[in-house]
Amino acid sequence: MLIIFGARGKGKVLREELRPCRVCQRNTLHVIAETSQWFTLFFIPIFPFSRRHIRQCAVCGYTERLTREEAMSASALPPLRTDVCARCGAKIAPEAIERGDPYCVLCGHPLPQKPKSINFCPYCGAPIPPEALTRGDKFCMNCGQPLPKGTG
Repeated sequence: MLIIFGARGKGKVLREELRPCRVCQRNTLHVIAETSQWFTLFFIPIFPFSRRHIRQCAVCGYTERLTREEAMSASALPPLRTDVCARCGAKIAPEAIERGDPYCVLCGHPLPQKPKSINFCPYCGAPIPPEALTRGDKFCMNCGQPLPKGTG
């Protein structure tokens, strides 16, 4: 009798927040996400055995681990408005949001940058460093599984 078992990772975005980044020193969107490892039996997820909470900068990709309490308190905050300037309150044109304009046209305040995706491995939940994305790595350096197309 053959039994196939293993593990796989899953990720879920809890919320986005506007805050200054510790590395790139810009006021950008940070994604707060929960990643978990699941025990699988015949490729069916049975139960989670590891859970992590992370915060990731949308610009430089800096990722830090959070406690469950920090992640849950952050997810209880109201959703971030990305269609108005945080300093002057001016409405940002939808075209400017799509183009990813870096500054408010009225006051020059940096606008939050919307992340293209969450940069973590869907199998093990490990953060994918920005330099791996720019090199075009096809496999996770932590677990060796292939990265999905369009990561980053």
